[in-house]
Amino acid sequence: MAKYKFEIVRIPLTKKQKRERALLYNEVEFDEIDVDEFVKQDIYDEFIDFKCLNCGHEERAEADIVLECFNPREEDYPISYCPKCDKPKMVPKDIYLQLKK
Repeated sequence: MAKYKFEIVRIPLTKKQKRERALLYNEVEFDEIDVDEFVKQDIYDEFIDFKCLNCGHEERAEADIVLECFNPREEDYPISYCPKCDKPKMVPKDIYLQLKK
């Protein structure tokens, strides 16, 4: 995993969640995976917690979606529009805490 200047929250999947994902994968993909072997692996969902510098609104976003639009060569952290105040002030929460010191 790449090193960023902001935190990515990793939440481990339960065995039930891993089994469900493997079964769903096998329903939609041509190359079937071994469900039992998949369940034995450490699998995580990854998120980035955001907080608005303007109004303080907080939300959690899926890291893969955020990182798809983020270019670490051009910026230190992702910034997006706040769904509450509609200002381009949503930053990762750990960055928010650094900036508000």
